[in-house]
Amino acid sequence: MLKCYIDSCGGRRAGLPPALKVLSSFLEEDVQGSANGCDLFLQEISDVEQGKREAFHSTGNAHDVLIEVSSITIEPLWDTSLPPLHLHPSQYREALLEWRAFITTIPA
Repeated sequence: MLKCYIDSCGGRRAGLPPALKVLSSFLEEDVQGSANGCDLFLQEISDVEQGKREAFHSTGNAHDVLIEVSSITIEPLWDTSLPPLHLHPSQYREALLEWRAFITTIPA
């Protein structure tokens, strides 16, 4: 799903189709280079799916994230030109796993 790469300035980037720009910016601006951040969100997906909690809400640097059983909503806080993005939990999990693999194998 992701096309992860290092840009010309040395920044980690999550290349996705324009329709998923909010997901790219969430990974780059909120998760950044934190494997622990990925792990936290992955655990919260599991907890919600297993019924350990009804939902999980997080406000990061640039996005609000709401994890519910059937949907993940990522809402940009600063770029109001972008609408909230709604993903299936499996899409969100896949992106987090790919981003985690990238940030833990490619030095910043």
